[in-house]
Amino acid sequence: MAGNRAIFDKAMNQGHSAAWDQTWEKAAGCYRQALQEFPDDPKALTSLALALYELGDYKEALLFYQRAARVSPEDPIPLEKVAELFERTGRIDQAIGAYMRSAELYVKNKEINKCIDLWQHVISLNPEFIQAYSRLGLVYERLGRTAEAVKAYLIVASLLQHSGDVAKATQAAAHCLQIMPESVDASQAMSMIKLGRLLPLPMPVRSPNEIPAAFRPKPAPVKEEQGEPRIDPLSAARQKAIAELASLVFETMESGGSDKVTGMDAILRDSAPGAGGSKLDVTRNVAILNQVVERLGRKENGAAIAELERAVDAGLEHPAVFYMLGALLVEAGRQEEALAHLQHALANSELAMGANLLLGQALLKLERLPEAAAALLEALKLADMHAVRPEEAEQLAEQYHPLIEAQMQPGQNGASTHMCQSILDLLVSPDWLERVRQTRSQLPAGADGEVPPVADLLLEGVSSEIVEALGRIQKLSRAGKYHSAMEEAFLTLNTAPVYLPLHIAMGDLLLKQGQSSAAVAKFLAVAHTYRMRNENKRAIAIYRKVIEITPMDVATRLELVELLRSTGEIEQAIDEFARIADMYNAMADLALARSTLMQALQMAQEQALPRTLKAGLLARIADLDLQSLDWRSALRTYEQIRLLQPEDEQTRLTIIELNFRLNLANQANNEINQFVKFLLERKKALQALAFMEKVTENHPDQPLAQRMLADGYRQAGRTQEAIERYDRAGELFLKVGNKPAAVESVMAILSLNPPNAGDYQQLLAQLRN
Repeated sequence: MAGNRAIFDKAMNQGHSAAWDQTWEKAAGCYRQALQEFPDDPKALTSLALALYELGDYKEALLFYQRAARVSPEDPIPLEKVAELFERTGRIDQAIGAYMRSAELYVKNKEINKCIDLWQHVISLNPEFIQAYSRLGLVYERLGRTAEAVKAYLIVASLLQHSGDVAKATQAAAHCLQIMPESVDASQAMSMIKLGRLLPLPMPVRSPNEIPAAFRPKPAPVKEEQGEPRIDPLSAARQKAIAELASLVFETMESGGSDKVTGMDAILRDSAPGAGGSKLDVTRNVAILNQVVERLGRKENGAAIAELERAVDAGLEHPAVFYMLGALLVEAGRQEEALAHLQHALANSELAMGANLLLGQALLKLERLPEAAAALLEALKLADMHAVRPEEAEQLAEQYHPLIEAQMQPGQNGASTHMCQSILDLLVSPDWLERVRQTRSQLPAGADGEVPPVADLLLEGVSSEIVEALGRIQKLSRAGKYHSAMEEAFLTLNTAPVYLPLHIAMGDLLLKQGQSSAAVAKFLAVAHTYRMRNENKRAIAIYRKVIEITPMDVATRLELVELLRSTGEIEQAIDEFARIADMYNAMADLALARSTLMQALQMAQEQALPRTLKAGLLARIADLDLQSLDWRSALRTYEQIRLLQPEDEQTRLTIIELNFRLNLANQANNEINQFVKFLLERKKALQALAFMEKVTENHPDQPLAQRMLADGYRQAGRTQEAIERYDRAGELFLKVGNKPAAVESVMAILSLNPPNAGDYQQLLAQLRN
């Protein structure tokens, strides 16, 4: 049975937040709660496994990673984690098996660098594991890294020779000479095999740093302790694109040669290579991409551009191809030609930041400032999302959308040049993430939980001096030196008089100094300015900040309602109306409270909002009518609620209550009949009986209600209770002078064969006489 998605998402978000804070026990608890809803969710399984790993519970972490691997058999990451845990617990053979299976999945995913790393690690665990050398050699050969392929294949030859299979060792050495005839090492190895001399075995390796140079992983980009990037986005995107190109070569060659076994595969599968087997039957694109990778390696950019253009002309459409072509064209000064290719590269999320930066640079050189500003703000958005908690990233991205759209509006060119250069200075640096976080730390705190974007500083054309001044203001404020902080703010104001975050910081300082009225005035001025700039979300946040300070400020709440309405946030506007009504109610002004709720109801009826929201407003209006003892108005309001929620029992009970208060017994009884019929039509007999019991409990002197309950008991087979209710109904009918109804009640009792039937027959005779 499917679980509750809302509970699952909430638990996962709480788990991610706890993981971000490194509170792993809390994170594990949240992930366990999520798994109760969806036990086979891969993300929840791997998240819990990671939390357990961080807690040192390797045994249970291994179990959950194994579950994740079973649930997602095409995902290499859980298998890799399983291998790491096997290795950590000393189960080396099992670790090697898991690493090899994970590497093959990485091959399928075209993550060639990753599978190379895993095969190299397997070699560090077992330097005589022939399959790892074989796979490395095959990949190196297909990537055009022939010298590395030869070194790997020669170790394969050595291991085969030492195992006694001289024929295959000879074939392996021959294959080396076939792919690299000039190799001295391959020639010497072939001579040694023919002379019966043993080739040297690979040296034992106890750590990755001791792996032979030929098999040592290429240095990864330098990273900080928390695994954060220490490479600028342009270089990172370039590396990613080149890796993707290499993967494309490998993928195409895999598919192109799938119909026959050749080269080292043939040797290791006990199959001699066929004629011409040293050359794979590959497509035209493979040849082009091979040339591209080689040209890039030799920094022959002009030739690489030509090869990439050939690839595109041949129909190869891939973000990595487009990115590299666009990047090389920008470097070559061919800005206009680069634009279309870089636009195509945006489809890849890992290339998007670099592509936007290159687009910004190219558009700046073409003096297309608004478009450059929009592209660079997109890059800044992606960078800024890396600098906040995962659960804050989506909200932050939403705040960038209007800022980016605004750059394409007329009148933006004056500020764009400075802003564009500021973004490039901020991001085109190995420590870009640290810079973004440092800049973020100097932003004023957002109101109502808002995460302000770093773009706030740049869109104002703010210089680094102002950013530093904001940092000093906040530092003084945290130290309690409010007067000094305010002096610093006034000095900065001379440089940036219309920079709104500075005014917000001044308002915060006034508030901390106990000057609430001045702070409110400052914040309202900021909110009005944001409204004039059409930055409505920020204006809304400031209005909410004011309301937190002065919760009884009706005028500000009404401004907020109007702004929420104009931006389409109707439910939030209705919620604010309801709060205003609560304020009037607390001041005993029931008329104003009702009028406010009626405005909210009218707004709700104009929109396609949930019935429950409208019913909730009507219930509040009815409650005010009851407080005013205006029962007729309350009755009319509850009848509207009944139309929206016909299944709501409490609404029906209240309508019945009000009808009886207004001496409208027929209407009350009709309401009882209607709801009982409504329930019975939906096969809810027990609920109908319970409803009737509540009615008779609330109105014990209503004979029709008693008789209806007696009918219900009779149909349910509860004879004694039915007799008692008929008896009570008869008494009440006699009391109001309705003798025929009393006679019917007695006859109903007699139809149930009561033990004292004689007494009832005597009573019936008396009533008839």
